[in-house]
Amino acid sequence: MELKRQELLNALTIVKPGLAKNEIIEQMTHFLFANDSIVTYNDQICVSYKFPIGIFCSVKADDFYKIVSKLEKETVELDVINTDEQNTLLIKEEGFESGLPIITEHQIQDNLKLLADEIEQEKMKWSDLPKGFLEGAYLCSFSASRDETQGPYTCIFFTGKDIFCGESFRVSKYEMEEEVPESFLFRASSISELKIIDPIKYKITTSWIHFKNKGNNTMSIRKALYPKYPYEKFLSLFDTPMKNKLKLPTKLKACVELVGIMTKNDVLVDRSIDIKFETNKMICKAKSQVGGWIKKELEIHYLGNTINIKVDPVVLLEILSHSVTTMGFTDKLALFKMGNFKHLISLYV
Repeated sequence: MELKRQELLNALTIVKPGLAKNEIIEQMTHFLFANDSIVTYNDQICVSYKFPIGIFCSVKADDFYKIVSKLEKETVELDVINTDEQNTLLIKEEGFESGLPIITEHQIQDNLKLLADEIEQEKMKWSDLPKGFLEGAYLCSFSASRDETQGPYTCIFFTGKDIFCGESFRVSKYEMEEEVPESFLFRASSISELKIIDPIKYKITTSWIHFKNKGNNTMSIRKALYPKYPYEKFLSLFDTPMKNKLKLPTKLKACVELVGIMTKNDVLVDRSIDIKFETNKMICKAKSQVGGWIKKELEIHYLGNTINIKVDPVVLLEILSHSVTTMGFTDKLALFKMGNFKHLISLYV
């Protein structure tokens, strides 16, 4: 089967989020080729992309992707060779051949069938994605805990028109234009992967949330089944009156970009910068986990008590990119607001 190499690479990139990081079940680290589609499944995410691959087998994703990405011609030829000793996927272009071992029976076929049956059998129909769903989920997802032991705090919660995501020292809220028909929760880390397929429809079933784009390609994300999400506690925090306002300096975005250099190689769970507001000045500082630090001062008009906040520089840059110019605060909380999005951070001494 001769295929356009770049179109194949694009398809592989889209389904990558469904690959498992660890090889618990071999085929969860494989691209599954099913004649007219390419599928990945890791028990938490399943991605199906319509593509005329023309073969039925699975191949180790990492090896296959690296080989195809290094080829030079516009087209690539794929063929399956079955022998008594080994089944092989032959990858060819002019002057090049490679063979990779394959599995011709999908070990996770039962899982995929259960997922497909759940989509088809349950009564709820595909609905238009609520306006603001993807933008709101993306903005809120930065507030999730990166520590997997924190359970529901690693997730994002949808209820009515509201999206919540947060942990002990920060929380985000976004109000969509339409309601979701029922509340649900899934891992916040899935949002960046969901953006890849750019969905326009969704469907809620017993164990999964399913998303579909204009090309009828789908991504299914398993619900997180934690017994209780503390959204009512988070909601009460957003009801706190912000009695004070502080005008942010126009050079803050450039300052955060500069200081954030020190956090580029930090693990996500610990990535943060410190910002201190003192009389007529703001001090931004970051230390690298492997050594080194940056401190930058900016002039501001402020005559109140000293305020300290710790914030993920990626979150703050995302907020500042939406022309946010003020910060509300109390003696315990700081609030950034832009349109339907709110982000709260705990102050510390």
